[in-house]
Amino acid sequence: MLNKIKYKLLEYVPNKILPMIVKSFLFFKRKKRHIGKGTYIDPSVQFARYGNISIGSYSAISEGGSINVNQIKNDGFAINIGNNCFLGHHCFISAGNSVVIKDFVVTARDCKILGSSHVISDPFSPYITTGTTHDCSIEIGVNCFFGVAVIINGDVKIGHGCVIGANTFINNKNIPPFSVVVGNPSRIIKRYSMTFKQWVDIENFTEDDEKNLPEEGSYLKSLTAKHPRIPMFFHATGRNFGDLP
Repeated sequence: MLNKIKYKLLEYVPNKILPMIVKSFLFFKRKKRHIGKGTYIDPSVQFARYGNISIGSYSAISEGGSINVNQIKNDGFAINIGNNCFLGHHCFISAGNSVVIKDFVVTARDCKILGSSHVISDPFSPYITTGTTHDCSIEIGVNCFFGVAVIINGDVKIGHGCVIGANTFINNKNIPPFSVVVGNPSRIIKRYSMTFKQWVDIENFTEDDEKNLPEEGSYLKSLTAKHPRIPMFFHATGRNFGDLP
């Protein structure tokens, strides 16, 4: 009799109780996911730990993207993508501590945002077993544009209004607002002058030019007033890229 009860319990726990626990766990994890109104995510995009990600309204993630969360955060989202953002084909985001992509950020295809890597301190252990790093934070300011195959690595903060040229590699560096950045290693070649209303070579950018640049909050407010939503993103994400109606 006792054996029958034991076998029944052994059968019941994995088949009935365990799935209930797993479903409850997934339900609470899903509560930390946020997808805004009108946002499009191509069906081919792959997520790891989807429940720790927030994506704002009217944003889009294109075909072939991959987004990884390497640390579950209890006090917020590990990856936070703003409103009216567009991540191009085959983008890759790997979050360490956090990745924040603010409103109106646009990336071309094949861009990489890398806030986490494998732990490599012990070469006598298989690197697949050593885990990943969790200490780096990446912040990309309002209305930044990334050209093709840009790589952001480590602790990086990019100010609002920046343009990052194709194939640029930014490693553990802060970029001031309204900068044009190119190269590997990255370097700033231009800043925006409010006096001349154009990009100027970095050597011609003055302290007064710096003081006249708008703060990020007022800059975002002016952009949102002009373009509260940008539906073009939805046309530009699919497999028929370029075939706009």
